[in-house]
Amino acid sequence: SASQPPTTVSGAAGFTAIDCTGPTFCITIDGEGNSFAFNGSGWSGNLGAWGAANQISCVSPNFCVAAEGVPTVFSGHSWTQPNNADAQGQLNAVSCASTAFCVLVDSSGSVLTWNGLGFAPPTPIATEPPLNGTDASGLTGVSCPTPTFCRAVDSIGRVFDWNGTSWSSGTLIDNGHALTAVSCPTTSYCVAVDRSGNAFFSS
Repeated sequence: SASQPPTTVSGAAGFTAIDCTGPTFCITIDGEGNSFAFNGSGWSGNLGAWGAANQISCVSPNFCVAAEGVPTVFSGHSWTQPNNADAQGQLNAVSCASTAFCVLVDSSGSVLTWNGLGFAPPTPIATEPPLNGTDASGLTGVSCPTPTFCRAVDSIGRVFDWNGTSWSSGTLIDNGHALTAVSCPTTSYCVAVDRSGNAFFSS
């Protein structure tokens, strides 16, 4: 369909992240930590947040998690910061498969897992330094189509898989390049992309 004219959201600064569950719900965060929700016809006032977010993942209009300076959780009305959220580095990405399972990845190479009640302690899985000439560091992307499968990518070209119990060791698929993001619509199909314009399909 044709693109519609842009809508200016009152009170918003430059947006850094957005996620939508469908045509009647989107939520976004701007560079100053302001958050706004879309209900299908208009935008809410500022719902507040804790800072700029690199990514948001929503399961429903009543549950989202944002990768900000620390993980924050949206309950349908406001954002909260769980007391036990303890990121080791900058949070780069988040993916939620359900209200009881989300994974965030950070620049220290650690993963943080949400279990519906809180965050487990960070688990380091990719702690090597970045490639020469890049500023990427640690884990850069994650995608979880189900609670028993996730794929994460890192800054030296490796992928890591979650099987519901543990993370695999890294498998190098992009020698000499930094992977930047990954998307897995199903457990059997993923696409990862890098800083050099390459896409890697797996099935």
